[in-house]
Amino acid sequence: MTTTLQSSGDDSGPIMWMYVPGRGRFLLSLTPRSGFRRAGEVRGTSLRYIVDGQTYDVVSSSRIAPATAAFNLYVLRQPSWKPTYQNANLDTVHIGSADRLEYLVGK
Repeated sequence: MTTTLQSSGDDSGPIMWMYVPGRGRFLLSLTPRSGFRRAGEVRGTSLRYIVDGQTYDVVSSSRIAPATAAFNLYVLRQPSWKPTYQNANLDTVHIGSADRLEYLVGK
């Protein structure tokens, strides 16, 4: 099973995150980080990763990686995470970014 998403490319930062209904939140990084595992790659305006047998494809309107070469993608899945902000629609995909991992997972 494959999930394909399109992004406007408005989010940027060293750590991207994506909430997928029924799957939780995925933290994505181009650099290795504690708790993350190499699960895919980024090329130009697209990224692909595989977690628990599920393939996720994201296509952005702008470049994700700084060059055309392939970059490893490191992923941390948080299966029970759900958006908690007011009026959050838990039936839609949410995408965001952060400058620091601590902003997403605490210290």
